[in-house]
Amino acid sequence: MTYIRILLCLIILIFNCLILKAENIHTENTLKEIIIKELKRDLPDDSEITIEFIKREDLNPVINLKDLKCEIEFSYTNPVKVTFYGYFNNKLQKKILYLNIKIYTNVVVAENTILSGNKINRNNITIKRKNIMNLNGMPYFKIDETILNKIVNKTIQKDRVITKNDFEMEKDIKVGRIVKIIYETDGVSISADGRAEQNGDIGEIIGVRNLKSKKLIYGKVISEKTVKVEVN
Repeated sequence: MTYIRILLCLIILIFNCLILKAENIHTENTLKEIIIKELKRDLPDDSEITIEFIKREDLNPVINLKDLKCEIEFSYTNPVKVTFYGYFNNKLQKKILYLNIKIYTNVVVAENTILSGNKINRNNITIKRKNIMNLNGMPYFKIDETILNKIVNKTIQKDRVITKNDFEMEKDIKVGRIVKIIYETDGVSISADGRAEQNGDIGEIIGVRNLKSKKLIYGKVISEKTVKVEVN
């Protein structure tokens, strides 16, 4: 009888471990879907995204998806920091994850070597599908007036992805751009639409005006379309 009890205990333990593993996998897949959906807001529709978790806090599989908020610090380099605000196991918490991401999409590349000081034209660039992570800046997704006739500030080798940093430095956010304002206080995050009142790069503090309340507030630029405001 003793052996039977031990065997039953082992079976129950293994069964519970399998359930926990399945729940954790379900949680990972759910979070990946949310991250991919958020990333695709600023990417072409045919972009293919793969995600690998490399560092994370413990994730409880009991999540209230309705109230889950996602904040991504994204600058085309790995690792990518993602912060989730929501109810994990019926408790409001902040969870931080670090990811390795691959994004394959169509971008502008050099058709041949473009020497420093030369202008971009339709004969020296083309569109190719590339992994756009770990670049030196934001790529161009199409050939139009935003890239044509610009003068490059460095020699660009054939087949290399062309980024905004290959030209005279442009601010990540310019005056007048519509941005997402993220208000963060006591682990709670809410968002609102705003308009940039100052130019700024990622990491800098700029003034933004809430489009609904018309109030001018100051926050940190965390991406080309997002400003975070910490409310004390």
